[in-house]
Amino acid sequence: MADVTKLQTILEGKKELKGVGGWLLLRILGYLLVGPVQLLNDFSYIGLALTAFMFAAGVYLAMSKPVGVRLAKIGERATIILSFLLLLMPSTRVLAIRGIVGGIIWLAYFNTSRRVKNTYFPPEPGSPEQMAQLLLEHGSAVKAAEIMQQSIRDAETAR
Repeated sequence: MADVTKLQTILEGKKELKGVGGWLLLRILGYLLVGPVQLLNDFSYIGLALTAFMFAAGVYLAMSKPVGVRLAKIGERATIILSFLLLLMPSTRVLAIRGIVGGIIWLAYFNTSRRVKNTYFPPEPGSPEQMAQLLLEHGSAVKAAEIMQQSIRDAETAR
């Protein structure tokens, strides 16, 4: 099914989503800027630990490192769990609901986003996904095939 979608994208002349931008950039800015500012307003040691963890995820995401996605998913799960615990205190229910809803939305984003997949988990050498990506980037089937063959040779040499 993914191969058909890639082919449709090529035929329609659409640019494949890739790189730090769009909603991904918004989330990275949230990890790097909003979290630390919120911590200044409402300090706690748990908040400090979670903010530091999410800050690290933001740095790795900004550097296009796949570990950033794993850290972000762990951090969003931790946010959801901690927010459920905050529901037990009446004075923090609004904050808890915001944490649960936000965590679920961002976790779903990291699990389903084409931009996240294309940026952090590129296709394997020789795969149909790689051919589709090369066709998009170079616009020539011959050039895409040459690059693909070279990447397969490089992968075999690395083994």
